[in-house]
Formats: sequence, structure tokens, C-alpha cells
Amino acid sequence: MARETEEIQEVVRLGGLSMTELVKRVVKRVYEDNAIGQAAQLAYYFLFALFPFLLFLTTLLGFLPLAIGAWCLGLCAGRRGWRGPTGYSV
Repeated sequence: MARETEEIQEVVRLGGLSMTELVKRVVKRVYEDNAIGQAAQLAYYFLFALFPFLLFLTTLLGFLPLAIGAWCLGLCAGRRGWRGPTGYSV
């Protein structure tokens, strides 16, 4: 128990570093590892992967049973009180 308390206190003390020294080290490592460039690449590729995924999901919608597919289409169209092919109010 005492060892865990000492470890927690060591983390809180930042290993003897001042806050400015810690920030300097973090910024230096961010630039050394090109973290900003990798984050930009990740966002760029996510954006280009999103459109094909949405296209895939809309294709799957066509394979659902007709009542559910029609319900989803009515829901997407924003029609309140629209009745699907089964006659149930959506």
C-alpha cells in the first residue's frame, strides 16, 4: 500500500520536472514523432473512407425486408405520419 502511494505521489510530482520543462519535452516529442502530420493523415483518410462506407450502408438498406426498408426511407425523408407498405403508421 505504501509503495502504491509513493508511485502516485511520484506521478503527481511529474518525476521532478517543472511544468514548463514537461511542456517543452512534450512539444519536442510531438514534432520529433510528426504527430501533427499523422493526425492530419488520419483525418484525411477517415474523410475519404466515410463516403464509401455510407454508400455501402445504403446498399444494405435495399436488402432489408421491404417494410423495414420503406420505413427507413420514410424516416430519412422526414415524413411524419407516412404509412409504409404494411399500412402501419411510421
